[in-house]
This record gives sequence, C-alpha cells and structure tokens, in this order.
Amino acid sequence: MEMTDEALRVILRAELAPIKDQLTEVKQELEAIRPLVDGIPLMNRKLTAVEQQGRMLKAAFNDFALTNPTSGEIQALHEDVNRVQAEYTELATRLITVERLIRELQEKTNGR
Repeated sequence: MEMTDEALRVILRAELAPIKDQLTEVKQELEAIRPLVDGIPLMNRKLTAVEQQGRMLKAAFNDFALTNPTSGEIQALHEDVNRVQAEYTELATRLITVERLIRELQEKTNGR
C-alpha cells in the first residue's frame, strides 16, 4: 500500500518534532552561555594581570629580605599575596567553569 503525500508529511513532522525541540533547547543554552563566552578574553587578561602581580609580590618579598622589615610590613605583604592568590583562584575557577560549559554544549550540539 502506497502512502499519500499527506501521510508522509505527518510522519515526517512527527519524526522531526523531537529534533526541533532539541534545537530549541540548545539555542536557549547558547543564549545563557553567551555572556560567559564573551567574557573569556577579559578574564584571560585579568588572569594575566593577577599572575604578574604575584610575581611582583615575590620580588618585593625578596627585596624586603635584604633589609630589616618590620613585622607590620611583612604582614601587609602577606595580606597582599593572599588577596592576589584569592583573586587568581577565583578567576581560574571561573575560566575552567566557562570552558567546561562550552565543551558540554559543543558535545551536546555535535550529538555525542
């Protein structure tokens, strides 16, 4: 028995409906991730700046070791190092999260 064009259209629509739903879901996820992706270059620049601050603080510690710093000066340096390390860790974590989200979205888009 041969199917009519209308019957084929109905079958085709039914088979394509789940794919359309998946594409809509991927589009929504892309829209949610877009601001994070757009911020990656900015986060990379900030991460580089924080790394440089860490190196500068190490150099300052070495210079201070050659003098007789006060305990207050040493404490201030420790606080600066802690602040830079915390900022670096936060930025690195955010970047890793964004990269993971992008990778997951790419896998979902590629049908893996």
